[in-house]
Amino acid sequence: MTGTTPADTASVTAPGPGTTSDTMDTLEVAGYSRFVRRHWLVCCLLGLVGLAIGMLGSLRTPPNYQSTVEVFAPATPAYLAISVDPAAPAVDPREWTQDTEAALLLSEPVLTAVARRLPGHPDPATLADRTEITVPTSTRVYQIGFSDRDPRRAQQGAQVLAEEFTRYRTKMLTARADRVATALDSRRTYLQDLLDAIPVPGSMQPGDSEADTAAPGPAPANLVPRGQIQSQIGQIDDALTKTALTGSNTATVVHPATLPTRPERHNAEVPPMSGLMAGLLAGLAVGAAREWARPAVHEVAEVAAATGLAPVALVDGRALRRPAGHRDAADLHPLAVQVRLILAGESAVGSASGSATGPAGPSIDDPPVVLVTGPCADDLTAALADQLRTELTSAAHTAGDPLLNVRVPTSRPDARDTFALARASDAVLLVADLAQSTRTELDRCARLLTRAAGPRVATVAIGNRSTRAERSSFR
Repeated sequence: MTGTTPADTASVTAPGPGTTSDTMDTLEVAGYSRFVRRHWLVCCLLGLVGLAIGMLGSLRTPPNYQSTVEVFAPATPAYLAISVDPAAPAVDPREWTQDTEAALLLSEPVLTAVARRLPGHPDPATLADRTEITVPTSTRVYQIGFSDRDPRRAQQGAQVLAEEFTRYRTKMLTARADRVATALDSRRTYLQDLLDAIPVPGSMQPGDSEADTAAPGPAPANLVPRGQIQSQIGQIDDALTKTALTGSNTATVVHPATLPTRPERHNAEVPPMSGLMAGLLAGLAVGAAREWARPAVHEVAEVAAATGLAPVALVDGRALRRPAGHRDAADLHPLAVQVRLILAGESAVGSASGSATGPAGPSIDDPPVVLVTGPCADDLTAALADQLRTELTSAAHTAGDPLLNVRVPTSRPDARDTFALARASDAVLLVADLAQSTRTELDRCARLLTRAAGPRVATVAIGNRSTRAERSSFR
């Protein structure tokens, strides 16, 4: 077959640096984006499934309404300090803290009384989970929230909870004040009797006569004990006054329970978004599992690394399936130029050697043979062979080559006659389908064809639109 034209030779350049095998030693960031593009459909489908599940979960969650009631609980002494020893330091009454009030609100007596008053008599243990207590800063106003699936039941529950809390709090404080008052009265009576039993200096004792009192006697040393007892009695009187006021420091509902108009959302957008993210991650995991189970090549550099041959052309698979002459048909002119270069080189070698060791030079009776094979779909190899035959015929006609009848047979790599066809062919094209052909298959086919045809083997990569940007390196 004749050589190529100067225009054909000028249009063919060496593969770009992205197709050399040394790029396989590094991991490019663009590889992650290409991985996502390869599995975008699975990611989108699983993402939509996760989003639908999350939205369904949010929609199936029953609405929850919360009613709020405000209760003012004034500071009340928890105990009253009573010290018999006058040398003991004074202890200020300890106020009930907010945590104590909250514990009292969620105590069993309060929740049991609330459960008896609510419709259906719910379990008191479940009422604590439906109750929320908040206290604004520097206040004694407790905002008590009660949740229910029905807004009116939530309002009723909050109001009943506040009423039972104030009632039980008042009852408990009043009972404690009564016990403290009884103890203080008993202690005061004892001290008063003790004080009355101590004689006052200069006073007349019972049974003494005026004659006996005319002569002054020595003053008894009882001034200090009397002063201590009187001081303790005064402290007890102050404590009794505070105890009497304990019952007036009752809690009061300052704002009745509100009627909620809309349910509590509590981040309703979290389940759909979580489902969406989980679906996307599941799609990536499925894609990684698929590539691990079938390690297909996805880039031209991977084809070169698997076969040891740099691809001479990159063809769009969708365009290849379109008939010749279609405006979006595959452009096989660069591939035809490379094939003509291989045929021209083999023809020159055969003519120079003058022996039968190499392939015989083409003639009209024995046209050149270009074998198309590879681990890919049969329709791809058949379409590539048909359109390549047409392109070679057109290129030969343009170059004035009389050998127009080029044979382009196809064969499966695992067929018995593939090895013999490769030995008898003038050129062999190993077709690598990106995203379908595996590294193992390409390596095995490349070894087989190289052993049969030697330097007459070339690699063709069939990709898609995502690999179209790499096609410029072959032109």
